[in-house]
Amino acid sequence: MLAEAIDRVKTSKEDRALVAVGGGSILVPDRIPGISEVIRPEHFDTANAVGAAIASVSGQVDRIFHVGEAGRQAVLDEARDEARERAVAAGADPGTVQADPHGPAGPPAPAGTTTT
Repeated sequence: MLAEAIDRVKTSKEDRALVAVGGGSILVPDRIPGISEVIRPEHFDTANAVGAAIASVSGQVDRIFHVGEAGRQAVLDEARDEARERAVAAGADPGTVQADPHGPAGPPAPAGTTTT
């Protein structure tokens, strides 16, 4: 089963080396058809934990805002600040938090209304 899965993702029909990392890598046998060698680097069992530790963190806001007199920009600023707070609360470094460059998403305004 593992050999078949590896064959599906290999970029060549030739035998290739396999680097086994993470907690489950101890289940990978030393010999696998289609694999020239199984490599287990130093600290192979903690590689997944390292990846999780350096992964990106995000925060998002999913609600409807009333634009009101303050205007659209004030609402966008409020949503951006709330998303930033959520990202930091989830573990993001406040100095590296960035807003999504694609801006807000949501349903279009009802017919007959406008936003500025």
